[in-house]
Amino acid sequence: MSKINLKDIEVAFDKLIESIRSKHEDSMIELNEDYYWCISSDEIYNVYENPKELTVGSLHDDLDEIKKMSSEDYYAVPVLMNKLVSLLSYLGTK
Repeated sequence: MSKINLKDIEVAFDKLIESIRSKHEDSMIELNEDYYWCISSDEIYNVYENPKELTVGSLHDDLDEIKKMSSEDYYAVPVLMNKLVSLLSYLGTK
């Protein structure tokens, strides 16, 4: 079984963000999409069956939650990683 080294994730994230930033001088990227498909955490890693239920997420809602994290009194809980993942997936197409 593999283990995730968070330092490896951090280094890769920094490199990827820097790569995206180099293409966008003002560090701003238009958010031209909103809704996306979500698969429940119970089903996302079960590749042997089709998901029984898809839900819809909102990039704009996710962005609002991520912006709140910059507030000093905002508690970042691990489940918010999913909000960041959706935005990173979007950035991966830019």
